[in-house]
Amino acid sequence: MQLNKILIVIDPTTEQQPAFERGLDSARDTGALLHVYACVNEQLGYASLEQAQQRFQPILDALTSRASNEGFEVASELEWAPDWAMQAVSAATRCGAARIFKN
Repeated sequence: MQLNKILIVIDPTTEQQPAFERGLDSARDTGALLHVYACVNEQLGYASLEQAQQRFQPILDALTSRASNEGFEVASELEWAPDWAMQAVSAATRCGAARIFKN
């Protein structure tokens, strides 16, 4: 299987994002496209997707800008759902990820 897209699951509970660093390192080695993904919900303090977009989207934008500035093709996705793990699997399928990095 060719490694052509990497899904990086961002942990919204911490500022440190080791999964992003590992995914970016892998993209440097393989040239894969990046898909930066986060899922938030009420338990994390977000009452709605709109609130998450206001409060968390800037974090995703900073990460995608960093990857883009290094010359990588990168997309981001933010979802609001109760089960982040199930949603991450769905996101991987939607974007066609060959590999997933998460904390």
